[in-house]
Amino acid sequence: MRITNGMMMKRYSRNLNVNLAAEDKTSQQIASGRRFQRGSEDPVRALRALQVRRGGDALEQFSSNIDVADAWLSQTETVITAIKSSATDAMNLIIQGRNDTLAPEDRQVIATSLRSIQDALLKDLNTQIAGKYILGGANTKEVPFTVDPHTGHLMFNGEDVFLADENHPLQSLNDKVYTDLTGEFKLDGDGNIVDKSTVFDMYTPGVNVIGIGPDNLYNLIGRIADSFESEYMPTNVDVPDGLGGTTIVPVNAGEDRMQDIDGPVVASNDPNSKFYNDPYAGPIGLFQRLQTAQTNTLVELVKVGEKSNFVSYLKERNDNNLYQTQTMQNNLEFMPPDEAILNFKMQDYVYKACLQMSSYIMQPSLMDYLKS
Repeated sequence: MRITNGMMMKRYSRNLNVNLAAEDKTSQQIASGRRFQRGSEDPVRALRALQVRRGGDALEQFSSNIDVADAWLSQTETVITAIKSSATDAMNLIIQGRNDTLAPEDRQVIATSLRSIQDALLKDLNTQIAGKYILGGANTKEVPFTVDPHTGHLMFNGEDVFLADENHPLQSLNDKVYTDLTGEFKLDGDGNIVDKSTVFDMYTPGVNVIGIGPDNLYNLIGRIADSFESEYMPTNVDVPDGLGGTTIVPVNAGEDRMQDIDGPVVASNDPNSKFYNDPYAGPIGLFQRLQTAQTNTLVELVKVGEKSNFVSYLKERNDNNLYQTQTMQNNLEFMPPDEAILNFKMQDYVYKACLQMSSYIMQPSLMDYLKS
């Protein structure tokens, strides 16, 4: 096959354009900092980069979920610590009030202080963060704890905490809210959780902190306050009104229930007494019951601390995975400046060398010969 001058010129021109295009691509890499602008330029690397980017987006979301859980648990720990502190303050007041040298008026002051602790306890139980109730369990939008105005019983999500026990559990405790922190959250075809161990429950129902039944911290402190002010506690009796009827008049009950603090707690035989059919009646005194309630609060505080430690571990692991993913993404998509500049210098050298080759490929014409 005869190689003509025209064929050489066409091939040279094509190769020159290829080198120029390569130099232009390298200059774009320097300007943009990216290895490619379109996936078609490097399909294999682009596909791999897309997969890594999707994984990175998931890790970013997990990081956000972990931060929310961490802040939530931190606030939960603060609230439970405040509740434990209130129980400790109540115990200190009770220890002070058990002194036989105190006058009834002094015990009345202690009872007032215990009522104040009750109020503070109720506020702590209804603590909010970002408009959500910390200790409401699955219910984070409505006030979880209220007090029945007729019975004085503590209510949790509309259910009576005072009357609850193992045989009559609170139904609202069955409601759960889970958070996906690792990407292992799986659902079946009906939307049910396949394995609950793969999800995280960051919510702590307040009744787990203060207990259920008559020995819940709120009502128990109120009952102890009743004992301190029992000598001045009025009771309602029917008194003739002089018109053939009767009227209800509060009178001094005159009951001293301070023995209930250390126990045993004996119910009153007087139907008009507030302590008639006392649900606290039994061999265990009120002070010992309060000690048990405070211990349960401490146990729940430890559980929240364990959750916080687990979240801290997940945060560290997720941050490490996110760093590795970002490193992979940078290697796949982004061009290091030093590498890009070195490549540009090489392309520029090759392009200029191609231009110099033109003097050997292009044959001199007759006019060039005559000029010489």
